Amino acid sequence: MPRNPKPDIFLGFRAEEKVMELGQKHAANVSLILSKLQQAIAFKLNGNTKSCKKNVQEISQLENDADQLRRTMLRDLTTSALEAADRESLVRFAKALDRVADWANDAARILALVPLADISQEFKSLFTEITQLLVNMGNYLQEATNAIVDDLDKAKMLGDKIEAAEKVIDEVYTKGLGFLLELGSTHSAAVVVLVRDLLHNLENTADTAEDAVDQLRIIILRHS
Repeated sequence: MPRNPKPDIFLGFRAEEKVMELGQKHAANVSLILSKLQQAIAFKLNGNTKSCKKNVQEISQLENDADQLRRTMLRDLTTSALEAADRESLVRFAKALDRVADWANDAARILALVPLADISQEFKSLFTEITQLLVNMGNYLQEATNAIVDDLDKAKMLGDKIEAAEKVIDEVYTKGLGFLLELGSTHSAAVVVLVRDLLHNLENTADTAEDAVDQLRIIILRHS
């Protein structure tokens, strides 16, 4: 099937606009999950367990929604007129977005068990910094997914911002591991392990967001 070169038609096929619309909804869902996770951690840091629990429940529902969006997107791709390489890139993109939601949901589950209100202020600031960076990454990912339809240069720029944010999170994560020694002097081993796992899941959330934008970059390279 010949491609239509019009820039407002995704990958040259008007029929594939629905597929990308699902991808955009999926990215928006992931961005919302990361915002909810930031709120949940802020509530827990301030000792507001009730509000934290509500946000954790909302994240769980949003993660289920993400699963449904991924399944719908993959189903539509099986009957798509796209070339095999394009289908594969979009499948990988959808799965990468789903992994962002999965890791964020896992972080939220652990959060419900961790007593963060009585950790040091320095440690609290670390969690605040990580979650703000994750929110930024979610926003950039959503914007990049929207931009790939008609503004590849903007999508590339946003991808660079996601990569830069992920590198900062790696640095903050390493700093947080160092704080675990101090935490072990005032809290039980169980609490230290839970905090470590929470940090690990937040760092993996960032890694998978970078993976998702890498899949967008592959699409951009094939069609720029």
